[in-house]
Amino acid sequence: GYIYDYEIFTRFFEKAYRTVLAESQSVFFTEPAIHRKENRVKLAETMFENFDFSQMFVCKSPVLSSFSCGKSTCLVFDSGE
Repeated sequence: GYIYDYEIFTRFFEKAYRTVLAESQSVFFTEPAIHRKENRVKLAETMFENFDFSQMFVCKSPVLSSFSCGKSTCLVFDSGE
């Protein structure tokens, strides 16, 4: 979904980072198909400035749906939020 308040997101992610991800060097996010580039840039800034990740990958949810079915190309109908 969308991140509307990055301050709240950062506080939430800090807890996950300290308890689960502290040893990780990379992070993977999914995003809706209609996400704007500005949202992706803000997410990257937040991850690299506030946490010690060396790598970050963001992928559209419909692309992952296609790959999960073993298809590199297909038509994905994405409804809802």
